[in-house]
Amino acid sequence: MNSKKLTLGDWAPYIAIMVTVVITGVGGAWSLAWSLSGKLSQLDAKVERSAAAIEQNAQAIARNARAIERNAQAIAKVQESLANLTGQYVEHVRYHNEALAKR
Repeated sequence: MNSKKLTLGDWAPYIAIMVTVVITGVGGAWSLAWSLSGKLSQLDAKVERSAAAIEQNAQAIARNARAIERNAQAIAKVQESLANLTGQYVEHVRYHNEALAKR
């Protein structure tokens, strides 16, 4: 049986490897967290820009809807005026035809 006791010097390479693995793992996790934080900030900024664009689009749609309503009202007035003028024209033609018939 080999009962040789290992000294600190014998364990040094193993300790160095474990310390390297731990430092690399912690560094990798820190780097990943930093990278994710940056990506999250970029995503947050994109979401804010998208929200602002959506709000602007909603306002534009509301303005367009109001303009469409005003146009519909103006068209209705024009149609009413046209119907009135058509009625006057028909009455005028009827009166004119009656006047001609009486001659």
